[in-house]
Amino acid sequence: MRGITPNDKRDRRHLLSENLDNIIEAMKQSGIPDPVGIVVDATDEYGGALCLSALRKSGLTKKEAALYQKTMIAEMAERNQFPTATFVVSWAEANQLLPLTSPTAKKNLIELQTEYSLGTSSKYLVVAIGNGGNTYSISDIPEMPTPDRMIRDGQHRHSGIHFCNRKFPR
Repeated sequence: MRGITPNDKRDRRHLLSENLDNIIEAMKQSGIPDPVGIVVDATDEYGGALCLSALRKSGLTKKEAALYQKTMIAEMAERNQFPTATFVVSWAEANQLLPLTSPTAKKNLIELQTEYSLGTSSKYLVVAIGNGGNTYSISDIPEMPTPDRMIRDGQHRHSGIHFCNRKFPR
């Protein structure tokens, strides 16, 4: 393992800053009472795996998902754009997924939950996954629908996978 560099952290901060407004809107509309926003570098080992998983969950076969992801990454590279995918998951799902992406994620999630009362106050977590690590952002979303005002129509509506057309700094 090569370790995390300042450029790695810069790149993940860029993922957060370029996608924060869209992911917060997706969190508000998700119907999930304790949403966690995730934005990933689709070319990252773990980010790419999460993208494939979301594509499979949307109904694509393993082969179709891999082809779709490969095609989107190639098309975006041709346009000098950075392949980014966004997801909204519940706090419980984030606690299962994020420790698979970083050796410090479980500890970080516990500390962030304790310090900020995430999901139970107006503060919510958004995570960028890329370049071999995670970067966390606490977003204050006072207008987040509360569970008593949410539409209850069965399963939660996840935001799915979205490849974002954002230029990446180099």
